[in-house]
Amino acid sequence: MPPQPPWVWGPSEVNAWIRAAYPSRARPPRGLRGRKASSVRRVRVRILEASLDRVREAVVDGLAAIGCASARGTSHRVTASGRRRQAVASIHHSLLWRGTVVSVRFEPPISRSSSRHLLHLFAKRFRVVDVRAD
Repeated sequence: MPPQPPWVWGPSEVNAWIRAAYPSRARPPRGLRGRKASSVRRVRVRILEASLDRVREAVVDGLAAIGCASARGTSHRVTASGRRRQAVASIHHSLLWRGTVVSVRFEPPISRSSSRHLLHLFAKRFRVVDVRAD
């Protein structure tokens, strides 16, 4: 047991004694120290019966809503970037069924809440059939 502090110590000396006597008070618990929010590197969305122009417009609007404002590219490929974030979206018709597939890759990965926001914007405009996130 560490010695009790004399009453003549100043506040900084008492705080140093408290940190030495109770080291767990200065640090967060082990379970909370290394916890990170889950992230998404790639999102693939299957949309039923939509034109490529409308889908491209929705992709540009959705990426702008999550922080990748400057978008450029062709009708099949959109590259958007923001502050230290980049997204590359590829839009193409499905070969096996009638519909459009949008695949968006994020670098660095985005949070799950941002990907949900993007999917919510797609669901408002189109009939979304399938969603996969990696």
